[in-house]
Amino acid sequence: MLLWIGLCSAATVAVVDFQAWGVSHDDADLATEGVRAALLSAGVLDSLPGSDISDGVSASTESDLRSARAHAAEARRLYLSGDYAGAVSAASEAVQEHATALSDVGRRPEFADAWYTLGVANVKLQRNIDASDAFLHVGALYPHYLEERATNVPPAATALLSAAQREAARPQIDAEEIARVRSLLRVDWVVTGAVTEEGEIVAQVWGPGTSGEVRVRAELKGYFLPVPVPEISDVYGRIAADIGRKAVLVQSVAVQADVDQPAGEDEPAAPRRRPITSQWWFWAGAGAIAGGGVLVGYSLWQPDPVQVPGEDTWSVEVTGF
Repeated sequence: MLLWIGLCSAATVAVVDFQAWGVSHDDADLATEGVRAALLSAGVLDSLPGSDISDGVSASTESDLRSARAHAAEARRLYLSGDYAGAVSAASEAVQEHATALSDVGRRPEFADAWYTLGVANVKLQRNIDASDAFLHVGALYPHYLEERATNVPPAATALLSAAQREAARPQIDAEEIARVRSLLRVDWVVTGAVTEEGEIVAQVWGPGTSGEVRVRAELKGYFLPVPVPEISDVYGRIAADIGRKAVLVQSVAVQADVDQPAGEDEPAAPRRRPITSQWWFWAGAGAIAGGGVLVGYSLWQPDPVQVPGEDTWSVEVTGF
C-alpha cells in the first residue's frame, strides 16, 4: 500500500476550470474546486491548486498577459473619456493578447471583461453587429455576466448582451491548447469539463500517449449535482476515483495503439510494449479510492446537497494530431 501511495503522489493532474453551460460561473467554480479537493483527499493523483494552474500558464505567456492587461485598462480609460473608437482599438488588442496568453484556460473573467469593453464601445459607435459578436464571447466565457459582473451597462447594450448570453455556444477547450497546458504545467494529466444547466458534470481526462503523435481522451459522464452547485458532495469523490481509473484506461489504450500500429514498409516494427501490469500507472490507478473535499467558493465581485442519481458512462477516443 505504501508503494501504491508513493506512485500515486508522483503522478500530477491539473483540473482546468470547468466550463459553465447554462449555469453561473461561480457554480462551475465550485464544481471545479470540489473535484480538485476530492483528488487531494483521495490521494489518487497530486492535484494542482487553481492558482498554480493560472499562474503556471501565465508564467510562459507573461509578456502577452501583461500587454493584454495594459490594453484592457487603456480601453476602459478611453471608453470612459468618450473615445469609443480608441476603446475599440485597444480592446481588440487586449482580446487577441488574452487569447495568446491562454486566458480562456486560467483567467476567463479577465478575458470576458476585455470582450465586454469591446462590446459596449461598439454599441456607442452603433455597430450592433460587432457588439453582439463581442457579447457572444462574453457569454461563452462568463455566463450570467450581465447579472453577476457587468457594471454601468449602457441601456442600448443591455438587450444585446442579454440575447448574446442566451445564444452563446457551449465552448470547448481546443485539444492543442490542452497539449500546450500540459506541457507548460509539466503535469501527467489534464482534466477538462463543464457543468450543465441540468447539474450534470461532464469531464475529460487527457493524458500522454507513448507516441508523441497520439492524443488520448477518456470521457466521464453521469454525475449530477443540484443547481446551485453545493460546496460539499460525495459526487466529487466519485468523480475523483473515476478520474484515477480512467487515467489508467487512457494510458493502456495509448500503449495498445502503439503496439497495434503497423510499421511502414521502410521502417522496422516498433518493439512490443511491456505488459500493463508492469507499468507504474497501473498500480497508481489500482490504489485509487473515493474521497470528498470541503471547499469554499469565491465571488468575483462583491443545505445539504441533494444528489440526483445518474448513470456513469464513459468512452475512450484515440486520434492523431
